[in-house]
Amino acid sequence: MQVFYVLRKASRRARRILGGNIRFRVVLLGSLLLFLFVLHTAAMVLFEDLPVGDAAWLTITTATTVGYGDISATTVAGRWSTVLLMYVGGIFILAQLAGLIFEGVQSKLEKQRLGQVNLNVVDHVVIFGYREKFLHRVIQEIRNSSSDLRKEEIVIVSPTMQELPEDFVRQAVFHVSGALYDDEILDRANLIRAKRIAILPEADGDKDINYANLELIARLGEQAPEVPIVYAANTSGEMALAEELGAEDAIIFDPNYPDIFARAIISLGAEDILTDIVDRDGVEIVIVHKQLKATVKQVMEATAEWATLLGVRMGIGEYKIYPPGDLTLTDHRLVFLADVSSYGSDEAAHEAIVKALQPLIVDGELEEFIEPKKIGLIGSEQRLSSSFLKQLEGELEDQTITHLTGELIGSSAPDNFKNLSEYDAVVLLASDPTDPHTDAATYLGIRQLRNSYNYEGRIIAEAVLPQSKERFNKAGANDVLRPVIQNVEILGRCITTGAEEIFDDLYGSFGLSELLAFEVEIKEPWRDFVRSVEGVGLPIAFSNKKEKVVAPPHDFVPGRGRVYIVINKTRETRYKDVQAALPVV
Repeated sequence: MQVFYVLRKASRRARRILGGNIRFRVVLLGSLLLFLFVLHTAAMVLFEDLPVGDAAWLTITTATTVGYGDISATTVAGRWSTVLLMYVGGIFILAQLAGLIFEGVQSKLEKQRLGQVNLNVVDHVVIFGYREKFLHRVIQEIRNSSSDLRKEEIVIVSPTMQELPEDFVRQAVFHVSGALYDDEILDRANLIRAKRIAILPEADGDKDINYANLELIARLGEQAPEVPIVYAANTSGEMALAEELGAEDAIIFDPNYPDIFARAIISLGAEDILTDIVDRDGVEIVIVHKQLKATVKQVMEATAEWATLLGVRMGIGEYKIYPPGDLTLTDHRLVFLADVSSYGSDEAAHEAIVKALQPLIVDGELEEFIEPKKIGLIGSEQRLSSSFLKQLEGELEDQTITHLTGELIGSSAPDNFKNLSEYDAVVLLASDPTDPHTDAATYLGIRQLRNSYNYEGRIIAEAVLPQSKERFNKAGANDVLRPVIQNVEILGRCITTGAEEIFDDLYGSFGLSELLAFEVEIKEPWRDFVRSVEGVGLPIAFSNKKEKVVAPPHDFVPGRGRVYIVINKTRETRYKDVQAALPVV
């Protein structure tokens, strides 16, 4: 009994060392099979007088039941050795071993599907938090981008996701399931070898989740101090705390703008750059609409000291960002980035750019884009909360905002509709920013404004479904954008410039252009640097630990930091092409 106890104890110890029952049995049976192979080979050498090579060949073909018949046992002892060692022992053990191996593979695949295995991945993106529809678009954005992350694996870590959707699996996405406070769960994601870490709130308005995610930043910083962390916050207060705890970039989470979250992952710091452009302080978008006879290159050279030509409006809702230099411009609307604060006002910046363009302007009457002064809002009280209105008023400091009505369809016209023509623009907000059925009411509202109330001003409408945009335009909407929940500045910029498509292209990976970030050391003035990369991209900003400069002046010498470059995908420019043209660190 003592011997049996010792053997059983040794067996259990071996199982622990080998990491599980299946692995232990595979090793045990494999060892027995090898032992039988050696015995049978020796028997064939001894009884059949075969060379070692031929004896081993006979052993293998017999065990695998192939039986070529080129060599066989002829003596009684040799045949009985084959029966006992191979037919009774070897073939049976080999079948058991094959079954165990198959079972082990299936078990591993099942555990991987349930997020219960350690991942052997490198240079991957780790995303904490799970929102299926939101992450589906984020993954598509990363895969469709021109960045160095587009082909890397993506790992989702979540305590709520039990099984990875099949379409995620097809896009080289893995997951780890378990509590975020468990260090073993974090180890499975191989954080130390990741290229990016991003944290996403799994629920809205849950303070405990927010606190857990903020604390997670600190723990991730200890485990993987060299890996940049992108944090999506529910409130602006969280953003400041996230950066204090060690997040490289903190953004406001908006369920309707997954491309913003994706762009923050793809191009670190891009969110800050674009926020500077969207916000109404410092660098702004300046629209210039004059009859021209010039190429894009001539316009860029004429205005280089005053502003950065970002794009050109080709038609309703169609913009070309970083257009080709040989594109001929006539009555196109030009979109510039300019540091308005240095001019004193938007009007002064506009005048300076027009003056610089004067040699390229020809005679012709065009309808200038005039920034609206009086805005009417149509939307439910739930959408037009006090905080939403306060943020919008902060973005539209020079405009008067009036809430016209909560619902346009099926209700009598409010008194302020009698003076509807006094409003330069009317904004139709989606009653439920997440429900596609909302688009039906918005569509009918646009038609009613145009046909029943004969409104001739600008109509700006929110569309939940991307395919609703064309229908809204045909019904009479001038500008269509996604519902804005958190990033109110996007709505503000759309109202003041009508260039919301510009931001969709800069944030997203599915447009004709894309904003990428590169670590560089630029020792020449900004104008010379822009000219040196003219063929591959349009630099629009630079940042380092000390400063962030959008649309830098022509004599600005950046030094070491991160440059943000817009590339035109129609030119088939690759990430490596841009890298090769830059003084990369």
